[in-house]
Amino acid sequence: YFLFANTVRDITLFRVESMFEAFQGLGETLTAHAIDQNLTFPFVTLPMFEVAGQHARAQSRNELISYAPFVAADEKEEWEQYAGENLEWLDEGRKIRLQKDQTVQ
Repeated sequence: YFLFANTVRDITLFRVESMFEAFQGLGETLTAHAIDQNLTFPFVTLPMFEVAGQHARAQSRNELISYAPFVAADEKEEWEQYAGENLEWLDEGRKIRLQKDQTVQ
C-alpha cells in the first residue's frame, strides 16, 4: 500500500511541477517580450503566441490554456481599443495551426 501511495504522490508532484514550469516559462516569455518592446501590461501582444502556448500546453499536459490579463476599471476603454486594434494574433495563430495540420497530413 505505502509503495503504491508513494508512487502516486511522486507522479502527482512531478506533474504539478511540470505544469508550473510550463506556465512560468510562458509567463517569462511574455514578460521578456514586454520588457524588450517597452510595453506595459495588459497592453502586450505576444507574436506567435500559438507556438509558445502550444509548447506550454503540451508540457503542462493541459487541454487548454487561456490568457486573460487583468484590466483595471480605469484602463477598460483603453484596453478595448487596444484589443480591437491588435487582432492580428488571431489570424497569425490560425495560419500557424493550419500549416501544422497540413504538415502532419
